[in-house]
Amino acid sequence: MENKPSLRDLIYFDFEKAASIFSQVEGGLLQETQTEVEANQDKTKTHKFDLKIWKPEFGNISSEKKSQIESRILHHDLLIRIEEKLEEFGVLVDLNNELSDSDSDLNAELIRSKLEGASYVRAEGWASIEDYKQINKIMCKFNEISDYIEKCRIINTKEFKDIQMQLITAKSEIMNEKDKIKKTKVRILEEELKKLEQIKEITRLEDWFTDGLRLFIDTLMPERINFRVYPFESVPDFQVIANLKRDCFVDGYLENILFAYGIRPNVKLTIIGLITSIPSRNGSEFMPQIQEDRAKGNTDMGKAFQQLFLSMQGIENLVRFSQYPNITIFPLAVYHSISTDKRE
Repeated sequence: MENKPSLRDLIYFDFEKAASIFSQVEGGLLQETQTEVEANQDKTKTHKFDLKIWKPEFGNISSEKKSQIESRILHHDLLIRIEEKLEEFGVLVDLNNELSDSDSDLNAELIRSKLEGASYVRAEGWASIEDYKQINKIMCKFNEISDYIEKCRIINTKEFKDIQMQLITAKSEIMNEKDKIKKTKVRILEEELKKLEQIKEITRLEDWFTDGLRLFIDTLMPERINFRVYPFESVPDFQVIANLKRDCFVDGYLENILFAYGIRPNVKLTIIGLITSIPSRNGSEFMPQIQEDRAKGNTDMGKAFQQLFLSMQGIENLVRFSQYPNITIFPLAVYHSISTDKRE
């Protein structure tokens, strides 16, 4: 059967990691990398034109655009070649080709069994993008934002608008009169509006909570961008988790991606990367600190540092999210596969 062309919106690509892998399997980098380097160097050059309508800076802009285009072509080409090589070596497992949501016996253990002996995994599914830097920023002003949203909701309710109209009418009626009853009615309506405008305390977070959450993020994961892929809807407990580097987004800005796709994209995304953690069910991993403690000649200071790092491991486990049955990978690329099937 003839292979159909594959179209992708390449969202994330770790070029340096990919180039390192390709150089190992091919014995050198792609020839196009030199083109990219030369194009980047050309960015600083200015070309002269005889046409009066063009400013000298035009050459700079043209070279910049050419560099960007060649760089993106290189990224796409390099990713495809790496996937082909990894499949050729038999170290890449495509979970969606191996298993299907329609399998009646599908479970986390069966999924994980397909990864035995594999070094790289490719998975497509529903995804989530968790930017902790953005969460930290929101926590700084969470209560103010919540108050604003709640107030907007209140003043747009029918009850609030009805009282507001009654108050306007009542005020206009007593403008040139000294009617105490009408003035009392105005005061009552104003009090009713104030009561409605009061923000519910339930929408606010206490300072100790927001301050503690920000402290946690600032200390342990200030630049973290967690990316989760759920390859199978019938087994939502199984997730492929990765941490994305901010400088590896193809468009350069995470904000563009979040605006285009959202933090929970409603189209499926694909991730490919090196498997780095497959936690066991019982969590029985080798503990070097305990083993080293049995060694002779271990000083008290050495033991103290070992205990410190052992304690840190517990905190690290809270933020790595590398827990059974999830697997953690070092990501090479994230992309949106675009179907080329023609609809009749």
